[in-house]
Amino acid sequence: MDDVTREAVAGVREHGHATRLRCAPALRKPAPNQRDKPPLMLGTGTGSEIRQPLGYAIVGGLLVSQVLTLFTTPVVYLYMERLSRSLSSRSRPGQDLPAM
Repeated sequence: MDDVTREAVAGVREHGHATRLRCAPALRKPAPNQRDKPPLMLGTGTGSEIRQPLGYAIVGGLLVSQVLTLFTTPVVYLYMERLSRSLSSRSRPGQDLPAM
């Protein structure tokens, strides 16, 4: 493997490790809301036909935002790091100056 491939593999491993470290707090924070809202969504009784759509929207929104946060944030950081590396390799100080 060449150096660029090794750096890319190391970067992906670092981001995977960081994702695992951030996963537990990201799952713990919305857990109380996810635990408390299903009765609103599944409830029966007086007025339940009005509250059920609100419960579906809340639970669905929490789940979608959780999935997007856990999967898209590491990908965005990975692309930003690649962009930063490519920009820094293009414009190194003194590289564009003519030799005397």
